[in-house]
Amino acid sequence: MQASLSPQSPRVRMMNAEIEALEAALNRLLNGETLAELNYKLRALPDLGTEYLRLLREKTKYETIYQTLTQELEVARLTENQERVDFNRLDVAQPDLEPVSPRKPLWASVGGLLGLIFGGLLGWIGDSLRARSPASQLAAEVGLPADDDD
Repeated sequence: MQASLSPQSPRVRMMNAEIEALEAALNRLLNGETLAELNYKLRALPDLGTEYLRLLREKTKYETIYQTLTQELEVARLTENQERVDFNRLDVAQPDLEPVSPRKPLWASVGGLLGLIFGGLLGWIGDSLRARSPASQLAAEVGLPADDDD
């Protein structure tokens, strides 16, 4: 890389700095000066690992929840589309030319006529039942006059 780029290039300077830092770390490890520091950093790794695994589980859980909710939404949309009924309009409704109103005199006369008919039938049935009652038959046999309320 140094052959194709100048030594003043930012990439070359960055790589040289990284190489120097790695060589310095290797020398410190070989001399045993920073072994305690390395142990301290290695002890922190399990905490970082468990934190990473916890975050990974949460990510997986949220992805699963998202997929489930997305599927339920699709099912709800399909169900809604199946329940929708389309109507075709055959004719356009047109308003009446004359206003509609109730025919009060006609229905009053029909009601009165039906009332007279039913009243007469009830009166006739009542008279025939009274004539057949045992009390009126006994009065007829004895010769007493029939009970007329009218």
